[in-house]
Amino acid sequence: MPRRRTRAGTLRFGRDDVAMLRREVGVTVPITGLSRSQVQVLAALARAPLGLRSGRAVARAAGLSPTAAMRALDDLLDLELCEVRRETVAEGRARVADIVYADLTHPRWPELAPKLAGVRPREVPRPAARRVPARLAHVFWNAPVREIDLTEHGPYVARRVLLDGDTQALAWAAGALSAADWREAARGRGLDPRRRALAENLAASAA
Repeated sequence: MPRRRTRAGTLRFGRDDVAMLRREVGVTVPITGLSRSQVQVLAALARAPLGLRSGRAVARAAGLSPTAAMRALDDLLDLELCEVRRETVAEGRARVADIVYADLTHPRWPELAPKLAGVRPREVPRPAARRVPARLAHVFWNAPVREIDLTEHGPYVARRVLLDGDTQALAWAAGALSAADWREAARGRGLDPRRRALAENLAASAA
């Protein structure tokens, strides 16, 4: 980052510099009684209405190492700011899993929610997805899911996800498919206006 100073000797940051800092280190809002990592984990849970499945998922969403994320998660459980629910989930087949949620009924939540909305994790580059996760095999129940390559079959995957309506599959596909995949799926036959509009919105957000 270029070092620019005012005449008084104060470091000067431009808009692009601030944007780069946000990407590299994220944004954390100080909250009384919570550490930085606890705030990051709680913010990640607040942005996950369907919960987060594992410690690694929490770590990725919060932009922390797995060790730091699990330590913060244990502390938040002790403070009753989050909870673990045992649920049956569709992951290729039905299975029971522990899902972590923010406790939106906690007395502090009205105070915490607006502050957590300002928290942003640091951006961690991820390799582009090429395969459909095994946990979503039920969406492609009549197709050889292991042979689906997103670089070749993206529009097909977008269409199947749109028609199935599985929220977990939609959340995954929104980050894995390209704008061109969603646009081509939107042009296909058999989509009702609501799903077509969703495809067009996803295409716009992926552009």
